[in-house]
Amino acid sequence: MHVQDGRASYFGKQPFPFHWLSADDLGRMVAAAYTTDEAVGKKLTLWGPEGLFIADTLERYVSAMHPEIKKVSSLPFWLAGLIAAALRNQPMKTAIEVYKMYEGVGGDDGDPSEANRILGTPKHTLADWLQRSRQ
Repeated sequence: MHVQDGRASYFGKQPFPFHWLSADDLGRMVAAAYTTDEAVGKKLTLWGPEGLFIADTLERYVSAMHPEIKKVSSLPFWLAGLIAAALRNQPMKTAIEVYKMYEGVGGDDGDPSEANRILGTPKHTLADWLQRSRQ
């Protein structure tokens, strides 16, 4: 999603880290929730094992998967909105709104400690995912 037409970019400043959660960890935790009595009826917050800023995440992704791209750029919301409108790109408009919301609320919400205690701590890092994806 962030790599298009030979460029890598994201929207806004994104000054808060994302706690990316791998599909493997999510699947394991959801399955555990269905078989663990203590999880019944609870709203649990799931976070991945590391908090990474989008710029750092995208730079690592581009380095591993698109080494021909030398720079990661941030588009201001106003510019990204103009581009999305000019291209009539609804997925881009939606992504811009999600990033605005995330930046506006101050990043990931909640506390994952109860989920980690009940369901087990997520283990798959971005480095793990990139290594598997390159194979």
